[in-house]
Amino acid sequence: MKIKFFAIMILIGLTFAISANSLTETTFSDGIKNYQNKNYKLALKDFKKIENTGLNDDKIFYNIGNCYFRLGKLGRAIQYYKIALKANPNNKKARKDLEYALTLTKDKQRIENKSMAEKTILRIYNYFSPNLSAIISLLFFLGIILTLNIMILNFKGREKTVPIFIMIILIIFFIVFSMISYLKWKNFHNITEGVLLTSTEAGYSGPSEDFTRVFTIHEGMIFKIEKSDGDWCQIQLNNGLGGWIRNEAIGKIGLTE
Repeated sequence: MKIKFFAIMILIGLTFAISANSLTETTFSDGIKNYQNKNYKLALKDFKKIENTGLNDDKIFYNIGNCYFRLGKLGRAIQYYKIALKANPNNKKARKDLEYALTLTKDKQRIENKSMAEKTILRIYNYFSPNLSAIISLLFFLGIILTLNIMILNFKGREKTVPIFIMIILIIFFIVFSMISYLKWKNFHNITEGVLLTSTEAGYSGPSEDFTRVFTIHEGMIFKIEKSDGDWCQIQLNNGLGGWIRNEAIGKIGLTE
């Protein structure tokens, strides 16, 4: 009975997942068609509709970035290329288009180069996207439930060495992929970077225009976000210079707005 119950629950879950996925695929297909027909505003509306469902997919973010780029919103395009890379650092198209977009900014920038050792470690870690690692951990969890039910129903009064060994292996992998999934989720939602969305913005020594102006930056500039205070945000530029700019001028890189 227990196995039948879990099988029914899994079937119901899969039915809902397939239905939602079908709707997402239809909307995504509409977005691609609109983009190819140069209806960039309609394409953006389609891709944003998928984003608003809470689906953290680098392909969606990448296509949103492309729409913004075609609409002449360089800051937003860079923001979403960066979000796509945060969701999946192995997205080569997003990286290539980000590098090109950065050449169009007034404040010249480039993607930070890492050592070979750092690249190797990141390549291994980034092989599993947040969505993939979550799915894998769920599959191992279902495997644990299934193995537990088999042990209860089919191994009464019998030697349980083999199923216990399988259970231990499944638990280890479940813990590992759950940790990977959590770390990636936390990283994606932990906003430490931003992009300037306005054409020009002045940075001040404090959270008000009454303070001394310390720098001027332009659309598409990427910076670190240190803290917020009301309508203002303290940032740090790549050259180490820090200051305060208006929150409304910032496109945050992480959990989308």
